[in-house]
Amino acid sequence: MQARKVFSKDLTRAPPTAVEPKQSILKGKVYLGWTKYQHKLFFWDWEKLVNPHMVVFGMSGQGKSTLVKTFLERCKIFHRINAVIIDFSGEYSDYAEHNLQLGSKDFLNIMDLGGLAPRERIEQLMHGFETAFGLNPKDSPLQYILLQEFLEEAYRRKGFDLDKYSENIETPTLLDVYEIAKEKYEQLEKKYKRSEGMKSSIESLMAKIRFYALHGSGAFSRKSTIRLDEITSKGIINLDLSKLPDEKARIFVGMSILEYLIDRMRKEGEYKGIKLVIVLDEAHKLAGENSPLIPLIKEGRKYGFAVVVSTQDVPDVSRKVISNAGSLFIFKLQDYEQAEYIAKSTNMSQHFMNEIFKLNRGWCIAKLNFSEEQSNTFILRVDPIIYRRVKVIFEEPNLKEILMRKIEEAEKLLEEIADKIPEEHRNNAVDLLSRLKSKDKIDFSDFIAINRLIEEFRDIINV
Repeated sequence: MQARKVFSKDLTRAPPTAVEPKQSILKGKVYLGWTKYQHKLFFWDWEKLVNPHMVVFGMSGQGKSTLVKTFLERCKIFHRINAVIIDFSGEYSDYAEHNLQLGSKDFLNIMDLGGLAPRERIEQLMHGFETAFGLNPKDSPLQYILLQEFLEEAYRRKGFDLDKYSENIETPTLLDVYEIAKEKYEQLEKKYKRSEGMKSSIESLMAKIRFYALHGSGAFSRKSTIRLDEITSKGIINLDLSKLPDEKARIFVGMSILEYLIDRMRKEGEYKGIKLVIVLDEAHKLAGENSPLIPLIKEGRKYGFAVVVSTQDVPDVSRKVISNAGSLFIFKLQDYEQAEYIAKSTNMSQHFMNEIFKLNRGWCIAKLNFSEEQSNTFILRVDPIIYRRVKVIFEEPNLKEILMRKIEEAEKLLEEIADKIPEEHRNNAVDLLSRLKSKDKIDFSDFIAINRLIEEFRDIINV
C-alpha cells in the first residue's frame, strides 16, 4: 500500500517543464531538487534571500555533502562561481577540481601574506591562536602580547615593513617564531635570572607551538607549495586539513584561512552577485560564538561571497549563525535536543521539528529567509548532480548517449519492481522512457525527469 502511494503521487505527474541551462534563465538561481507535496522544482534564488549564506545539518550519510557538492557544481557550471572548501575530515578530497592535502603532499605557510601587510596578517593569526589554543588577552595577557611581538619580529628579520605588503621577500614560518621565542628565553636565562614570570610565560608559549613548529609533518615549518592569494580563483579548491597533526592544528589553520578570505573579500569591495563560495565542512569550531562569520553573515550579500556551514555537530554552531543565515537545510537527526536547538534558533514550527526525525535519506527540511518578516519552510528532495561528469553532460555534444545510459538504469530498476506496482503506473513509466528514447533534442529537463524517475524507483525498492 505504501509503495503504491509513493509511486502514484510522483510517477503519474507530468515531467517537469523544460528548463534550458542558460544563464539568462537561471540568473541568480541554482536548481537543487523538488518539493515533497506539490512536486515543484526548487531553485535556490540568492537575489530573493536575505543573504546567500547557508547552514546544513544532519546525521552522517543522510545527504549533507551531496547537497553541498550539487550546489557547488551547479554554481560553477551555470554561474562560473569559484569555491574554497575548508575540509576538516577529507570528505571532499575526491570531488574538488583541485585537492590540496595540507600537511601531507601540499603545504601552505600560514604566515604567507596573500597581498596583506604583515600587521594585518598577524591580527588574523592571533585570532587563529585564540580559537585553537585558547590564547586570549583576557586569560593569558602576557603570553598573548609576547606571541604578537614574536610574530612581528619574525617578519622584521625577513626585511618586512609591518605596514606594507612586499611580494618579493620570503615570508617567515612558525619555526622562525619558535626560534625567536627560544632565543628570548635563553637571553632571560642568562641575564635576568629573577624574571621568573616572563620566563614561565615564554616557556608555556613555546610548549604550545613546539610540536607544530618542529614536528607535525613540517606542516608549519615549510615553504608554501601554493599561493594563498590564488586559492579564490582556481575553480573548486578543497583545502583538506585531515592530515594535519591534530584538531588544534586544523582549527588554527582553518581559522587563519577563513580570516584571510573574509578580509580579502572586504578589501576587494562590494560586489553584486556571488563570486566565491566558502564551505566549512565539519568545521563547526569555526562557527561558534566568537566566529568571524557572525558579523559577516549579518552584513549579508554586499561583498559577493556566500558561506556554507555543513556539520552534524549542531550545538557547536552559534545560534546567531543559524538564525541569520539566508538558507537552512536540515537532514535527518536522531537527537531531540539538537532538533530543539535548531527550532529555537529559527522559530521553526513543531510540525517541521517532528518531521526532522522521519526524513528519508536525500530529503531535508528547507527554511528560507526572504526578509525579517517573511520565510518559507518546506520538505525538499535533493536532485544530485553527476559530479565531475556533469561537464560532459552540459558541455559535450553527445547528450543522447548519456541519457540512454540513464534510461537503461531506469529500465533495470523498473523490471525489479514490476510486480510491486499497478499495471497503469508501470505503463506510464514505460511510456515516459519511450518518449525519452525517441527524443532528438536533449535538454536539462530530460535529465531532471530521468533522475527523478530513478529515485522514485529506488524509494519503492527501499520500502
